Amino acid sequence: MLVRRTLEDQAYELLQKMIVKGELAMGKLYSESEIAKQFNISRTPVRTAIQHLEKDGLVTILTNRGFCVREFTERDIREVYELRKALETYAIERFIDEKKDVKELQKTIERLKTYAEGGDLASVTEQDRKFHLLLIKETGNTRLEEDYGNLRILILAVTMQALQLPGHARRTVSEHSEIVKAIERGDFPRAKEALYKHFDNATQRLVETMKSSEQVPRGKNNR
Repeated sequence: MLVRRTLEDQAYELLQKMIVKGELAMGKLYSESEIAKQFNISRTPVRTAIQHLEKDGLVTILTNRGFCVREFTERDIREVYELRKALETYAIERFIDEKKDVKELQKTIERLKTYAEGGDLASVTEQDRKFHLLLIKETGNTRLEEDYGNLRILILAVTMQALQLPGHARRTVSEHSEIVKAIERGDFPRAKEALYKHFDNATQRLVETMKSSEQVPRGKNNR
């Protein structure tokens, strides 16, 4: 049975993709009417989609003014990665204890490598998402998968920011490989260490980039 998507669903998905890909700038004010005009639909489904995105933590609605894409703070970034550490460490432990096959994880790494070398950041982001989601799904814990799914959009937005940093996509390939090698050996301490290193590197680079941009003076010569 085919499920017909509503205009609200379509508007939500389009806006979500635009945010993750950086097509909607952080901090810039947007209006419902201009988005509705761009999508060639009425304002009502756009308004509903924006309300859902606010619940996801991706936008801030400014009453009678419009909305803006949320600018992530250092605390946001650290909290997202700390939570991922807790969830994915458990997932790796289960993966090793149950001696799961790592072939699908290895396939995502191969695809990730190809896309990273080609500079296709959108596809790199998708393969990175699939890699980590595979770890979660293999636990067989539906509640864990649901909780992780609730973070999906926030994780995507933060991950896309990280992958846009110079050299980070290729580094991600190497770090994923280290995680899988340790899992394949059944070495939980090493796998956990590799996972933490992967997330800590992303956190550090994002925070450093954020602080550097905040230190740039906004005078007449910096337009």
